Amino acid sequence: MSAEGLVESFDGYMQKCFPSGISRQKTQEACARHDVQMLYLDQLDGFEQEDWGDIPPLRDQLQNKRERRGTYRGYKQVDAEAEMLLIIRHVRSGKYRLPADDIDLRTVYFVSQSNILDSIEGYDNIVTWSPEAVYRYLWTLSEESTSPTLLQECMLGEFYNCGAQIIDKTSYLTFFGPAINQSRLSFDEQKEKYLDSTEKYNDLSELDEAFAKTPDLEKPFFVSQMAWGITQMAERKAGLAGDLVLKERRRAEAAEARAIEAEKGKLAAEKARRRAESETGRLRNQLDPKHARKRARQAKKRLRRKRKGK
Repeated sequence: MSAEGLVESFDGYMQKCFPSGISRQKTQEACARHDVQMLYLDQLDGFEQEDWGDIPPLRDQLQNKRERRGTYRGYKQVDAEAEMLLIIRHVRSGKYRLPADDIDLRTVYFVSQSNILDSIEGYDNIVTWSPEAVYRYLWTLSEESTSPTLLQECMLGEFYNCGAQIIDKTSYLTFFGPAINQSRLSFDEQKEKYLDSTEKYNDLSELDEAFAKTPDLEKPFFVSQMAWGITQMAERKAGLAGDLVLKERRRAEAAEARAIEAEKGKLAAEKARRRAESETGRLRNQLDPKHARKRARQAKKRLRRKRKGK
């Protein structure tokens, strides 16, 4: 719709889908217009308060399975599915009765594109019908002509769940055209830098060939991967440079520490040499008669001065 100029933003698209806005009341009104009745577990005939205790174990199983499949979107998702499974089980067992007049609902199913409820342990019967299966079943019972558009919508969901991609390529190319053109310019600017940094391709021609073979819708992702590779290699080189700087700093600190220790050793050796020279001189003077007489005279002079001072 954006490629056709019908909407300019996602908000504009949502406004076209829901012109009167989105709320619980409006959802209930829309369901009523299509004869779809909304059910609440605690309002069903046969419900008991103890039934709430059966919800958490089912919810935990559903969450674990969805997390392993990578389809878990939040608490509300698995809580609603657990509640739905409980309703189906108790309706089939006869404990619950649905508010449907003049209709014998001995067997009920859950219509969904996911078969997650069928994988829960402790229940072997089929719980889920796909939209396409419901469409084909109702088509065999109806005398009216069916809608090919509705069948296509049901089947698209089945193809999507199988991993098939069905898109309007022309519209996608129109919508993403600016991004594709920009990716070509970015590729020309980044390819030499990419080869220099990552060395994943042997030469430019090999990289050009790989980009040319990439579908147009995937070219922006191709360039994004190149930019990511350049950034990753730059970070790795920066990390290596940082490691070298740190190593050189530690080496310089170690050399400085050794120099300080050497200087301390030199000072200690100088002090020891001076002490040794002083001790040698003292011993030499003790053995010299002249020095001994000189020391004696000095002692007498000190004694006389001391006596005169008294």
